[in-house]
Amino acid sequence: MEDYTLTNSKGKVTTCTDDVAEARKHDPKYDIFENHDMKVRVHDGAAVVIGITHTNGISGGQSFDAEFRFTDTFVKDHGRWRLWAGQAVKITP
Repeated sequence: MEDYTLTNSKGKVTTCTDDVAEARKHDPKYDIFENHDMKVRVHDGAAVVIGITHTNGISGGQSFDAEFRFTDTFVKDHGRWRLWAGQAVKITP
């Protein structure tokens, strides 16, 4: 959604515009970006998804391999599920 926000693993709140601009930088470059152990709860026009994201790649010339626990909130908007808010917490170094 246009008013989507993400609270990232460093505690910074970003918007959709921020995240699209970050993706266009191509840094970090991901070799792996996979979600697993996901659970979904749905109530009326809202859904919450929790899970773990495994990432691996290169950022600023340094390799990384980390996992993050995430919570994403979706709302049903004109018949489509749309991401409204997310939060990620790093769980491995």
